[in-house]
Amino acid sequence: MLLPPMASRIGPRNGKPSATMGRKTSGLNILSGSGVPERIMAMHSLFDSINGGIHWFFDTGWDIWCDLFAPPPYGDPYIAIVVAMMVFYVAYKTIYPNIQIY
Repeated sequence: MLLPPMASRIGPRNGKPSATMGRKTSGLNILSGSGVPERIMAMHSLFDSINGGIHWFFDTGWDIWCDLFAPPPYGDPYIAIVVAMMVFYVAYKTIYPNIQIY
């Protein structure tokens, strides 16, 4: 059985022209020239810089907090963690007091 050459299969189908006839479309690189990869890289760069800043802030803040409790034995990090939890609890209860009116 002989198959027709490939060129005869690529043309218009059922007598109708194809949707891309007359246009140069590769179909492989849809985002080419649209600026999308550049915007994606800018978003990743912005996210990395924000994430790095937040990490630096907490890392530096925790180092300073632990240095306050370094002189007592086991003060860094055990006493520092307990005091930090107590500070967060007092701050939470100050902001959201559990007031019951009878």
